[in-house]
Amino acid sequence: MKSKFLPLLLVLAAPSSHAALISLNDVTPGTETVSPVANGGFEIGTGSTNPDSWSRGGDALYDTTANSGLGLTNLPGTGKIAYIKSVIGTNKGGNYRQTVSGLDASTEYVFSAYLWNNSASAYGTNRNLVMDMNDNKPEAPIGDGATIQEVQFVLGGGTADAADGYFVYQTFNTSDTDTSFDVRIFGQPTTHTVDGLAMFAWDNVAITKASDFVAPTLVPEPSTALLACLGGMLGLLRRRRG
Repeated sequence: MKSKFLPLLLVLAAPSSHAALISLNDVTPGTETVSPVANGGFEIGTGSTNPDSWSRGGDALYDTTANSGLGLTNLPGTGKIAYIKSVIGTNKGGNYRQTVSGLDASTEYVFSAYLWNNSASAYGTNRNLVMDMNDNKPEAPIGDGATIQEVQFVLGGGTADAADGYFVYQTFNTSDTDTSFDVRIFGQPTTHTVDGLAMFAWDNVAITKASDFVAPTLVPEPSTALLACLGGMLGLLRRRRG
């Protein structure tokens, strides 16, 4: 897997795919319609390292936000999350991985998750947060020198607002990825100087048929909410007059 870290979002996929990176400040978390991968919410497992259905590498952990030390907001639920915690003076990272199989052939799906990055200068310049389909499928030429590559999201660089979280999703077609592949979530920070802080977190990892997928409900802008309120008041006045 070759990764390039860009300031906000890098998507490696067929050109026909669609991707979105939505700040959780702009949505109501937990209102989406998705089909989670096995234990995609990290609710079941043993200790703080071994969530069911996931294979662990490096320094990945899972637990409640209170035990992780993460002051996360905009959670989609009250349960557990996967995360990576800092180790002073090192660039240690970690990952969780699982094999997804049984998807329909030549069908469009959506790969989605909640992502957080406690962006801080102590973590170095590449505060990266990645989720990808590490399907080990060779890059395939699709014309004009372009290739189909594995679906991948990267948050990095100056994404300070990722501390409040993002809902990220990417469409893909199983004609490009096959019906079975590995899903991997991981973080790889540079050397940092503050120990004992959780850096990256994930929750509600899902793979959903595109026909069933619904993104989280957007939070109405103040002007929209005000108009809706005024409209409701006018409706009440009309009923009273009638």
